[in-house]
Amino acid sequence: EDIAIDLLGEGIEDYILRSTIKRLPVAIRKALQRLNATLQLQLSEAALQAAQAVAKIGSWSLNPADNTIIWSTELFKIHGVEKQPLSVDFIRGLTHPEDLHLFDTGFATLANGKNTDFIYRVVTPSGEVKHVRGVGKITNLEIVCMFGTVQDITERVLAQQELEARTVQRDLLLSTSKIG
Repeated sequence: EDIAIDLLGEGIEDYILRSTIKRLPVAIRKALQRLNATLQLQLSEAALQAAQAVAKIGSWSLNPADNTIIWSTELFKIHGVEKQPLSVDFIRGLTHPEDLHLFDTGFATLANGKNTDFIYRVVTPSGEVKHVRGVGKITNLEIVCMFGTVQDITERVLAQQELEARTVQRDLLLSTSKIG
């Protein structure tokens, strides 16, 4: 029994003594249920990662009690950084200098217990500028946890800018042709 107790402390989830061999079917059933739950969780996590990659959207959470920050794999890819321990200062350092006020305002809004949604730019370590949309939510009024998403909307923003530039060119041509 002492060995069984030590093994439970190391992560073993069940044990059977020779004297309780009739528990074997129950123990096997419980082990299969745990295995099935683990497999279902792995499938769910894989599906979430695939969906985030397709949508170019990453998720994050921050526990204000200990400042623990968790980023999804896609969020590291959006920011162009390797997986590593994170801090608010590190994330702020990836924000485009002209958009620091947007990041700070969004973070302060969350810290004050209100949800936020804003668009800003990040600069990857390789120098690529990306337009992103940050959405943050509070889990309850006591700010137990902050969580949200960041979506790479660079293609959408660049397409909008191109459309606006073409519209200006078209309008300029139209006004020039009317004069001439």
